[in-house]
Amino acid sequence: MKRCNMCGKEKPESEFYASRRSRDGLVHMCKDCTRKYRKRLAARNAYKKALMDDMLKDRNLKRHYDITLGDYEGILAAQGGVCAICGRSPEEFKLTFAVDHNHITGKVRGVVCPDCNRGLGGFHDDPVLVEKALEYLKKNAQ
Repeated sequence: MKRCNMCGKEKPESEFYASRRSRDGLVHMCKDCTRKYRKRLAARNAYKKALMDDMLKDRNLKRHYDITLGDYEGILAAQGGVCAICGRSPEEFKLTFAVDHNHITGKVRGVVCPDCNRGLGGFHDDPVLVEKALEYLKKNAQ
């Protein structure tokens, strides 16, 4: 029998994981307490990772577009939580929505999905090319 250092209960040695570091060859916590501890640790680490991710996003948004993460979320909320062009929601994509901006002035126009962002990039933000593409699609619609 061995006493768990976490719950204080006396349990059979089969209720403890093996450890090469301890004198008796067993971990100081019983298996139940070890599982609970690992679960709490994983939750804490996930929370820390989420905070770090938000800090990195905020720093990148500030550096590239001069907006904060709060500004980004506000823009997305003002758009109804969907892409400013196609109206699809972020849940449909594995990637986050992109900040659409004027490449000359740097002014942020909105938040768009990855597909619409690639489309705008392919047309080099040129409204004439977008109109030509629209006319082409209308003419060749089948």
